[in-house]
Amino acid sequence: MNRVESGHPSIKWAVATVRRFCVAEEIKIVWGAFDKLGYPWGPLYKMLLVTGQRRGEVAGMRWSEINGEGWKLPGERAKTGKGHLVPLSSLAREILDGVPQIGELVFRSNRDAHVQNWSKTVKQLRKLHGPMESWHIHDLRRTFATHLRSIGIDRLTVSKLLNHAEGGTTKIYDRWAADPEKWAAMERWAHRLREIISGAPAGNVVQLKKAMPGRSDQ
Repeated sequence: MNRVESGHPSIKWAVATVRRFCVAEEIKIVWGAFDKLGYPWGPLYKMLLVTGQRRGEVAGMRWSEINGEGWKLPGERAKTGKGHLVPLSSLAREILDGVPQIGELVFRSNRDAHVQNWSKTVKQLRKLHGPMESWHIHDLRRTFATHLRSIGIDRLTVSKLLNHAEGGTTKIYDRWAADPEKWAAMERWAHRLREIISGAPAGNVVQLKKAMPGRSDQ
């Protein structure tokens, strides 16, 4: 594993060949930059990191797609052409609770239009958190996947959450089911993010058995 030194003493991007992911100290710094961006970009970038979904999918999120089970990403908006149920962790719900419900789009520009100028916001982020080697928005998705594996989430569950193209055993699962393993993985990631952001253990964020949508112990 190589590292690219950014020129900023607090920021390093972990690199495997050309792939980058953000380590814990970087997540804390970048999260603070997201806070400074404000709506719609700040919450949008946070949801990219919290859910691990692709930027076009998150940017096009609609309030009608969200319910008690999670976020139902339709096939027509998914890169793979296959829709799936994205579990929304307690942290994801907190972010959405802070978003104004005006119009159909969750993250909107003027007149309920889709957000644009991603490159402009990346430049803003670089100014907010200091100089950094070249990076891409997709690195947030890699960060999500890498950290899920680091906290013990199995590869199949990570693949399901990323909505990768079906192959092998992934062909048999129901993409719209409230998968308890996917839900638990998302909540564990939320717990880890809270630890990183606060700089201290997050404590008992949720009791998984009681809070899991659609689960019954009977």
